[in-house]
Amino acid sequence: MITPSEKKQLLLAEKGADKKDLERRLELVENALKEEQKKTADYLNRLGYLQADFENYKKRAKREMDDIVNYGNEDLILEFLVVVDELELAIRNSEQSKIPEGLIDGLKMILKNAYRILERQGVIRIEAVGKPFEPTKHEAFSKVTIEGQKEDMIVEEIRKGFTYKGKVIRPSMVKVATAQIPPTNESE
Repeated sequence: MITPSEKKQLLLAEKGADKKDLERRLELVENALKEEQKKTADYLNRLGYLQADFENYKKRAKREMDDIVNYGNEDLILEFLVVVDELELAIRNSEQSKIPEGLIDGLKMILKNAYRILERQGVIRIEAVGKPFEPTKHEAFSKVTIEGQKEDMIVEEIRKGFTYKGKVIRPSMVKVATAQIPPTNESE
């Protein structure tokens, strides 16, 4: 610890020191301070970018995990829908052949249960026939001209479409009505 008398002696010694030397030392210290302030500002700027990058990473990782949880079963459901399609085809074809009624009833019960399972898992059938064509929900198989039918209305469903938790996983394959072209009078 410096005593008051020692402090007084130091001040007197400094007064006697060369003024130019003190100014030079002060300038060096000020320059060093400015450099350190620039480095500090640069580090703070970098830290801000790193924090923003990390926040974006956390959001992206959470979104990806949510997608895995919500849509992880999508491939399995799509494969199950193929089985459902084949069951429907078997029922349609069996009604035209000589298969026992009990077997047909059994197939219908299995199909009904399959639809119930799909619905419990969040799979919803896309309504198509009589609805306007929507490219996000429907896939046009063909266009047909039907008298009295509005243009771009779905007139037949070839394959059922489905959504899974609000996302279209398989669009409906449909036939779409086109505008009727009025006959032209070529004799004029």
